[in-house]
Amino acid sequence: MERLKKKELLFLILIIALSIFFRFFLLDQADMVGDESTYSFRAFGYLDSFVSSGQVTSIDWFDIPPWWSKLSFHDHPPLSFILNKIFLNLFGPTPFAARFLVALAGVFSTFLIYLISQKWYGENVGLLAALFFAINNFTVWIGRVGLQESLLIALVLTSLYFFILAQEKKTLLYFSALFLGLAFLTKYTAIFVLPFYLVSIFVKNKDWLKHKEFYLSLLLFLVVISPVLIYNVLLYKTFGHFDLQLSYLFNLNQVAGWDKLPGKSDLALGQGLIDLPKNLATLTSPAFIIILVLALVTFGLLIKIAPYRLSRLVVFLNPEIDPQGSGYQINQALLAIGSGGFWGLGLGQSRQKYNYLPEVVGDSIFAVIAEELGFIGVIALITLFVLLAFLGFKIAKSARDDFGRLAACGITIWLVFQAFVNMGAMVGLLPLTGIPLPFISLGGTALTVSLASIGILINIARQSR
Repeated sequence: MERLKKKELLFLILIIALSIFFRFFLLDQADMVGDESTYSFRAFGYLDSFVSSGQVTSIDWFDIPPWWSKLSFHDHPPLSFILNKIFLNLFGPTPFAARFLVALAGVFSTFLIYLISQKWYGENVGLLAALFFAINNFTVWIGRVGLQESLLIALVLTSLYFFILAQEKKTLLYFSALFLGLAFLTKYTAIFVLPFYLVSIFVKNKDWLKHKEFYLSLLLFLVVISPVLIYNVLLYKTFGHFDLQLSYLFNLNQVAGWDKLPGKSDLALGQGLIDLPKNLATLTSPAFIIILVLALVTFGLLIKIAPYRLSRLVVFLNPEIDPQGSGYQINQALLAIGSGGFWGLGLGQSRQKYNYLPEVVGDSIFAVIAEELGFIGVIALITLFVLLAFLGFKIAKSARDDFGRLAACGITIWLVFQAFVNMGAMVGLLPLTGIPLPFISLGGTALTVSLASIGILINIARQSR
């Protein structure tokens, strides 16, 4: 037994070493572009600024910014900028300093994945989960760029680990609340952890509601996130809106100076849902011609609201019509795929991803894979999704009840359809849609939901007849 423990410790050390290597090796070699450089600039001076005139900040709002404008930023909570400022001052304004925190958080997350998985499922599963996290292309990538996601994951995992330990010792709830608050101060995405905590408390740990530790932990969480709360309350009192993220969430669609919102088409996301019943009510006629006319009108309205939809359709029919404009992405994607040939240029050797191909970590990641790994790599990737489809439908077939069968079919079709729409768009078989490649494209929320769906699928398989 002692020898087994030594062996497991050796494996863990090797996994941590792999995680360190993949995150720190040549960390300062790549140039900083896009949000990475913008956020680092903002952190270095702790100055709320943005490169676009279509997204004004406190610098534009006030001649002399009030004290509360320093509590947060117009589009993100402040913690990552504060910590980045420390390392930039410590190491100097270099790419290594800007990325040191995220790389360190990535290594620490590898260890936390081991601790949590080992606590739930045992030593072997813990080691396997840590190994997957250490070498997974997505987790390695976010552990090498100066954005918030790597720090967010580390803080959420730390909070989750203390939450698990609190099942045995309630005072550890304080640490769980503390790190959850810090995660919320890093990025609002941390709010997606709250439903898990609430279900666990009200279903499994109802006795916590009778103890002071729970309420003191809740108070500690509110104290930790108070800078963001104060900032948003006073911002709303002054201008009638919250920060960018919360304004989008609460459908505050009349924010002066916020015409260009990266990653968000507009601030009126909820309006389409509000109008949906009214629009559906107009489609009650059984006559085919009326439905057809309404469909054409709807299509025209969609094109008028977002003209890029028509340009995407035209580019799909003729990719060469505007190679420097609307057809730029598909042409660069096809160039990347063609450059890969049979064997590919080699892992990490893509040329198109350096400011040629748009959205290289999003919906264009398949083109980068084809360029680096070639036809062989593409066939391997497609085979994995085909295998996922086969196993998913096999699980559905053997499910114990109708709900399990429908859930397994739905999850499988959703993931596989998404993958083939993405790949089809990149090779010109389908119009560009912006749909990401599951498990591979950048997006912490998308990855979380995809992995959760796989967990549900595995659970259905475990309960199969």
